[in-house]
Amino acid sequence: MKILQTLPAVALILLLFLPCAVTRFIFGEVPPPANFSGQIPAEVTAAPASLPSPTSNPTPSPTWTALPAPSLPTSETSAPEASPAAPATPYPEKNTHFVSDASGAIEANIPLLWTDTRSEDWLDDHGREIGTTFIASTDIEKFLKFQAEGVSISVAKSSPVGYIQLMDQDYDAYLKLCADPYKTEWDFKNELYRGKEVVLHECNQVPDSWFSLLSVVPIQEPSSYIARVRGLDLIPIFGDDFRTMIMKFKVHPEYLP
Repeated sequence: MKILQTLPAVALILLLFLPCAVTRFIFGEVPPPANFSGQIPAEVTAAPASLPSPTSNPTPSPTWTALPAPSLPTSETSAPEASPAAPATPYPEKNTHFVSDASGAIEANIPLLWTDTRSEDWLDDHGREIGTTFIASTDIEKFLKFQAEGVSISVAKSSPVGYIQLMDQDYDAYLKLCADPYKTEWDFKNELYRGKEVVLHECNQVPDSWFSLLSVVPIQEPSSYIARVRGLDLIPIFGDDFRTMIMKFKVHPEYLP
């Protein structure tokens, strides 16, 4: 009975004492527990050893394998291999081939660039046909005016005059148009022909032009035909090789008139 009477008083004392004790514990007036060190554990408070820089790339983890960077095409790998270029020649005119006149009587050795060709009758001083003439040039009309390289080859089975007289006639005619710096009539001979040759200069006052006149007969059968050759070399491109080139022409007498 006495215990029941004392319970209200004990409860009142606890109500008054507990708030004060809690307050003292919070503000340090009550000693901390025996196992409290006064420090927050390192694993909670320790900052990371280093923070990634905003501009730096993250370091891959040990288990991450970097992919190889894609290879970019280079000029060595992307460009196709060029085929070897043909050796260039400073004078494409020196590439020659044989071209026949319309009758098939004359085969001329001419540069590939001489694509303007013409076949016509060879007429004597009286206008009578005595043979065939083949002309080749880059431009025949300019060639006839001494303004473009070219050649004229005339062939006849017979002629009113021999090759020496034929040369004299041509020389007299062209001396009115050209200068004769050498004043010489040379003997000409190669593996096919023999005859006479004259070289004139600056015909129609065209600078650096060299005009060759030749009158020849074949070495094998001198009486089978007679040929007159007129060739113009500018600059000159061919030089001494010019007459060698134009004098390789071939004749098929069976096709001559």
